[in-house]
Amino acid sequence: MSDLIPDEIDSEEILVRAILHPLFCSRSKNTLNSNAFSPPPRKGRSDVSVIRLKYCTPTKCKKVGKELAEKLSNQSYFGLATVVVSVLNDAYDYAVNATQDSKEQPIGIKAVFTPLDIKRKLRLDRPVRISDAGLPFHADIVYDFCPIEGQPLPVFVKIMIDFLIKPSNSRLYKDPSPDLNIWEGPLQ
Repeated sequence: MSDLIPDEIDSEEILVRAILHPLFCSRSKNTLNSNAFSPPPRKGRSDVSVIRLKYCTPTKCKKVGKELAEKLSNQSYFGLATVVVSVLNDAYDYAVNATQDSKEQPIGIKAVFTPLDIKRKLRLDRPVRISDAGLPFHADIVYDFCPIEGQPLPVFVKIMIDFLIKPSNSRLYKDPSPDLNIWEGPLQ
């Protein structure tokens, strides 16, 4: 296998989202909530950080999740969630059908390769290799919409997110050993 990570993300690639509790999931129900795939309400941001599993190990995905939990107050690392890139297109199509009789404007969604350097800044240089420092396997789910803090998401975006968090469309993997530094559970 080549060490190079291509810019283009294949429709069958698996994206991994680090899951924190209570921000992204319900521990008692073992389910994702809408925040898991919602763009954060920060100025000019329309992205949800994910990892391209094809170019990263589950243990490294876990490490990223644990580091994130340490940075956020009142959050604990819970596990990982996966979604196949093609499901993003399915979510868009589902929202188009669900809103066809309304005045809702379609809002796009896509996976974009966004490798990060050691300081967690976007890398624009190419080529990117698996062995590069930082998060060379980082990507984003990008919405063609920037949320505004304190305002609700458009109905179209809510429908797409609700579609994405359904257990039939994404999978939540509770970490069986969250205190260990290695991933011991399944992930696909």
